[in-house]
Amino acid sequence: GHLFAGYNFETVNMVFDQLTNYDSNSVPQPMLAESWDVGTNYKQIKLNLRKGVQWHSGREFTSDDVKYNIVRAQDPKTGAGQFANQARWFTSIDTPDKYTVVLNSDEPRPLVFDFFEYFNIVDKETVEGPNAKTTTVGTGPFSFVEWVPGDHLAFTRNANYWKTGRPYIDSIRVAIIKDPQGMV
Repeated sequence: GHLFAGYNFETVNMVFDQLTNYDSNSVPQPMLAESWDVGTNYKQIKLNLRKGVQWHSGREFTSDDVKYNIVRAQDPKTGAGQFANQARWFTSIDTPDKYTVVLNSDEPRPLVFDFFEYFNIVDKETVEGPNAKTTTVGTGPFSFVEWVPGDHLAFTRNANYWKTGRPYIDSIRVAIIKDPQGMV
């Protein structure tokens, strides 16, 4: 979930949500963060999280999950690539309650919403679990069903998705085509 690459952006990333997403005018829009307060100097960002969001496992999404994800991305062993430096912007991450995250930085961070736009929020229990290399759990519109190496990936509609009425389709199957000419 914390690996940003072209091949996984349109596939596995359907499993995840981000804190915010830009609209067509590059204005941040609510996702897992329902609203936010940004200090005048962009050194503090308070995120008010959406209530009632569930992981595909049924566990409730909370501020501890956001803190875990940012701290995880700070660790070079995670391999979070481009997200590691952005995650290190924050000198403290406070979680005063289940639905509030306060990010503090020593320097102004006016590009913080660029970070939020692409930073998937992953499930701690899954990425630290015994099946971390073969499964994934998120809060996104689709739940991961299976990965058959060299053949396909399968996803199903998240019936408990927080965006009412979404997603519009029941499942997605992504075929892996090994023959470049066959792809043409």
